[in-house]
Amino acid sequence: MNFLFLYPPGDWAFGEQKVPHDPFTPPLGILYLSRILEEKGHTVEIIDFCAEPLDETRLRKAILSSDAIGMSVLTFTLENAIKLSELVKEIDTDIPLVIGGPHCSLYPKQSLSALNADISVEGEGEGVILDIAEALNGEKELSEINGVCYQKGDKIKVGKSPKVIENLDSIPFPARHLVKSYKYGHILGAKFVKGNFTSMIRAGGVRINLDSAHDNL
Repeated sequence: MNFLFLYPPGDWAFGEQKVPHDPFTPPLGILYLSRILEEKGHTVEIIDFCAEPLDETRLRKAILSSDAIGMSVLTFTLENAIKLSELVKEIDTDIPLVIGGPHCSLYPKQSLSALNADISVEGEGEGVILDIAEALNGEKELSEINGVCYQKGDKIKVGKSPKVIENLDSIPFPARHLVKSYKYGHILGAKFVKGNFTSMIRAGGVRINLDSAHDNL
């Protein structure tokens, strides 16, 4: 399948003024999901709207060449995520829209309704993204998948309870190559570091092999 992941922009409150959310770090959640999909033969494209302006022509082309859309939703990006989801459905009414991220974990059913999405993921998407791909291909029932709620007719249905990934080593390194064209490390319109900038997630109390991490940047 061809997956398109979208990362909506947000606004930071700066006193009484709102300022755009600059491309500070890569969207790691999406990059982890992308690597898992790629390792199973799926094709993935990412558009980070924190790092590039909205180009409806580019977005339309990407949507029409995709089989499913994924979107990461943070609370401070919710307003723009809703606008983006409306644009997605305007371009292709029938394309499946899968949403996840912190806001969806807090409010799975409300997020599903607010974004008019088809599937909302509560908790860790890395453990269920391949199951969702199988469900979209008609090879699995959504009711069998952990941590999802989904639209079925005019009703919202819920799958199995969310499941925590116990073995973090089972998660492959994020697909950083998919955002190589973007320049991260910006705050309030200014780049505060020289050269390329990225980020990593560290589990508490666990030592990281920095040489190994560097090789996968």
